[in-house]
Amino acid sequence: MSLAEKISSGSSRPSLPRIARVWLSRLRAESQSNEWLSILDWIERASPELDRFEHLAPYADILEKSCRVGNCKGERRDIVASPPQHGKTLLTLHGFLWFDRFAPGLRHAYVTYSGDRAQDVAREFWALAERLGFSPAGTLAKIILRNGSSVIFTSIGGKLTGAPIDGVCVIDDPLANKEQASSPTIRRRCIEFYETVARARRHPGTSFIVMATRWHPEDLSGILINRGWAYTNLKAIA
Repeated sequence: MSLAEKISSGSSRPSLPRIARVWLSRLRAESQSNEWLSILDWIERASPELDRFEHLAPYADILEKSCRVGNCKGERRDIVASPPQHGKTLLTLHGFLWFDRFAPGLRHAYVTYSGDRAQDVAREFWALAERLGFSPAGTLAKIILRNGSSVIFTSIGGKLTGAPIDGVCVIDDPLANKEQASSPTIRRRCIEFYETVARARRHPGTSFIVMATRWHPEDLSGILINRGWAYTNLKAIA
């Protein structure tokens, strides 16, 4: 607080007050350890430099209800559609930290369209977890957090061998773009991954969420919607 107050906005080091506010907010959030917070409220405290994710509030609500927290029993099956570049991956990564904070010890998974993308997201998650004091350990393929939760990062066509899931499995953009979505072979590979790899790792309480931009009516989202999964379509910000 002293640092933030003493350094004026016209200083040659204008980032220092912001850094001080971020750390102060994080310490306050940590000090209130017995207080339950929604995902959006917790992110506002933990990462105050971010705009509040109100445009993704329905997705945040699904994340909260997908994990065994309070009266929630998990075992949800949800499809969420969102346009690109609307912050869905960043919200998801904060969600995994929220799980570790309020529902510790569960095993989660994050799946996306390629191994390179999965590694990039894992690096982003490691940096975020480190900054917010979750003491990440392990590898980029399996990150373990301070309260015992773990997150596997893999891709469509990748492996989940020896990786049981009893928390939340988020399949985030199984298709990279419209070109991939136009390929029946690639679309079929997404469906086969869910049916033969991801679903085979589920334990009681596991929830599955497919969070994806829609490129084709017969993509993984479309197939699962036809099987009765709940569907939430978030429109682009006008």
